[in-house]
Amino acid sequence: MRYGALRNHTEVVRTAARFGLRLEQPHAAVVFAYAGPNQRTWSTALSWLEMPVRQEGRFGLAVLAGHMDREITRIRVRLQGMVGEFPVLAAAGPVVSDVRETARSFRDAETVLGLLRRRPGEVELRFASLGLAQLLFGVSPERLQAFVEQHLGPILEREEWVNTLSAWLATKGSRAAVAELLHLHRNSVGYRVGQIRELLDADPLDPEVTLRLQAALTARELLSVLREDGTRRPV
Repeated sequence: MRYGALRNHTEVVRTAARFGLRLEQPHAAVVFAYAGPNQRTWSTALSWLEMPVRQEGRFGLAVLAGHMDREITRIRVRLQGMVGEFPVLAAAGPVVSDVRETARSFRDAETVLGLLRRRPGEVELRFASLGLAQLLFGVSPERLQAFVEQHLGPILEREEWVNTLSAWLATKGSRAAVAELLHLHRNSVGYRVGQIRELLDADPLDPEVTLRLQAALTARELLSVLREDGTRRPV
């Protein structure tokens, strides 16, 4: 199911039903991840779950149906309780209703995990909560890159400018909030924003410009995850 190499999907559905999984109904792939030191305990914890879980090193792969949000949290908390303090992460792919789409849900769940790792302090992330990024999952890396370069090109060579722009949009243009987030003096924030305005030849807080820039920043983050994971998406 994970890789989509199904010779007889009807038989897969029947086999899954023996384990309580109704793959002809809405379901989603979930990846649990643990990078802490207690790997033996991690393996034991996965084997004790009351559901089929495939372990691949630091990852546990599963398919959930029914009350998926509640189940993801319940399972993650249970795993966390067994392995100790180092965080267990849980990432869910899109909900699908055909076993032939389950492999795509797994691929997307792995990408969602990559996005989750970029969000300090968060331990769960679902495809359904990604907003704009959901649409970008279906766009080829080449088109994503072209979009990023079109709208962020002049500032891409300076990571601090990209970070400042992201914080500026997130705080709706609050110098004080950006200064606190990035550990900068307020005057430094003003200088950077001025440079960004000049280079982009636009006001980032103009509503239409904001939408384009937020989309470009989201595309850039997604591209980074895809490159790290070596993921390739169909055009």
